[in-house]
Amino acid sequence: MSSREVQEIKARLDVVDVIQEYTKLKQVGSNWKGLCPFHNESTPSFMVSQDKQVWHCFGCSEGGDIFTFIEKIENIDFAESLRILAQKANVQLPEYNPKQTNKRNSLLEVHAWLADFYFKRLFADASKAAREYLKQRGVDKNTVLEWKIGYAPDSWNAALTFLRSKQIDEVTLVEAGIITKNDRGKTYDRFRDRIMFPITDHTGQVIGFSGRLLQKDTKAAKYINSPQSAIYDKSAVVFGLSHAKDAIRKSGVVVLVEGQMDVVSSHRVGVKNVVASSGTALTQAQLMLLKRYAQELVVAYDQDSAGIKAPERSIGLALSEGFVVKVAVMPEGSDPDDMILNNPDDWRAVIETPIEYIEYYFQKIQKQFDLTTVSGKKQAAKLLLPVLGQLPDMVEQDIHLQRLSGLLHVSVEVLKQSLRKKTTPTSPTSGMQHVEAPGIRDQLQARAQRLLACILLEPLYLEHAQELLPPEQLFDGQEQDLYKMLISFYNQHEYSSDQNQAEAWFEAFESYIKKDQTDRLAVFVQAIKLLSEDIAASEINTQREIEHLVIELKKAMLKQHIERLQTKLAQQSTDTDEPVLHQLNQLIRELGQLQKTSTETL
Repeated sequence: MSSREVQEIKARLDVVDVIQEYTKLKQVGSNWKGLCPFHNESTPSFMVSQDKQVWHCFGCSEGGDIFTFIEKIENIDFAESLRILAQKANVQLPEYNPKQTNKRNSLLEVHAWLADFYFKRLFADASKAAREYLKQRGVDKNTVLEWKIGYAPDSWNAALTFLRSKQIDEVTLVEAGIITKNDRGKTYDRFRDRIMFPITDHTGQVIGFSGRLLQKDTKAAKYINSPQSAIYDKSAVVFGLSHAKDAIRKSGVVVLVEGQMDVVSSHRVGVKNVVASSGTALTQAQLMLLKRYAQELVVAYDQDSAGIKAPERSIGLALSEGFVVKVAVMPEGSDPDDMILNNPDDWRAVIETPIEYIEYYFQKIQKQFDLTTVSGKKQAAKLLLPVLGQLPDMVEQDIHLQRLSGLLHVSVEVLKQSLRKKTTPTSPTSGMQHVEAPGIRDQLQARAQRLLACILLEPLYLEHAQELLPPEQLFDGQEQDLYKMLISFYNQHEYSSDQNQAEAWFEAFESYIKKDQTDRLAVFVQAIKLLSEDIAASEINTQREIEHLVIELKKAMLKQHIERLQTKLAQQSTDTDEPVLHQLNQLIRELGQLQKTSTETL
């Protein structure tokens, strides 16, 4: 692919417009700011420069242009991001050549052909029973067209014969899971006499199929899905997301159901922020995908199915991804598809009035168990305690433990002891409350980056900063490298606060970086410049901010050094290490003086 198409796409598309399709941005000065779509955060650290057409997150250190953004958020390679952005920009790419494509693209093409084949077969004379079934389920022609629902003929080789006509070898078809091979080496169609639902990734490309059996008097599985392949990973795919993501993004809420028909029926009646887990417990990969579009997750599983246990298994993961989790409570014995078929308004009402998942479980134990008996109390505690153990907020957890204590007439302390046993280090949900808390290293990195951004605004304060905080004491990595280079460049090139000369000084510094360092550091400088522009727009006192950040970083460094020395002393024998003890006392005095200075400057 030549750079001409890349440059033409960049010229036609604005980075802010592209990114705002995935996350909300707010203009701050000449830049834009928002919550990062790639990691959990409550304070915006995601910056976009419209002038430079780049983005950078100061929380997770990701950054780049529109192509790198689409690659990361859609989890695709450059070639695929090029295709998506070319379509948005209405840029014609060179003709597709099957001989030059890789395996992934070959399989995508095969699945696109097969989806079209199944779709056309649905309208054949021999497929009357399939059309009649869809009609009974309320699926009209527009819905069939929208979802490209099809029919796999009751034949052992209909799909195989069709794809052979496209010169696709059997090895590829077996790898794709479209055909299967028996012990004698004979190949035949995997899907036969089934309503076919194409499974698409979140960009709309067909990557697999789900087939619903038409015949009721058979021992075959009601639904069968494509097996794992180079393009289909069932643990990372959410059915219906390519159709639902716009509605999910607009509402901020994603509704999770079990089956494909539930999703299709809901979209048919206008409730479009609905996707399916296909009857399995949610995985972290699926939740991370959904988190790009929504902050609230509403679970609407069948009340009488084994699938209702899936929320119990998935709640911890959903909470760790930052979701607000709720449950849509349906009448006993009903499922979304039936509700929609009988009365769509009932379905809308259920979706619009979900309850907090904790409240759902409290209601569940009161309906399901006799809480006046020892057995009922034990069963209720067994169900609810693991759920409470997944709460990231300890205050909220304590409130609900007190409520459970009142219901069961069991002391809070006993419940807490039982909870601790259920959240041992081997438990998959143990340590849940630490998921969202930023680590010490992350805090130091954020402060170091902010210090560098302030120094770019006011290099005159660099000399004062390095006296108190030498480069070797700053957070290591790119931050320390940039700090050293700023000091070196400042000592060699006179700086003036005059605006024109200041801009020339920074341009010269950029050239200095590009000449002597890697592209990685040059990109990092641009990111720090974005942050400095954001700080400038906030109109804070830069000198005061530099002094505060230097002191806080120095204090953090001293605390780390003190902890290391205390650990060393604790591991010593009975003989006291006088030099270490003397150094420790000296550092403690220095830290105390800094804390006093910090208080005085507030």
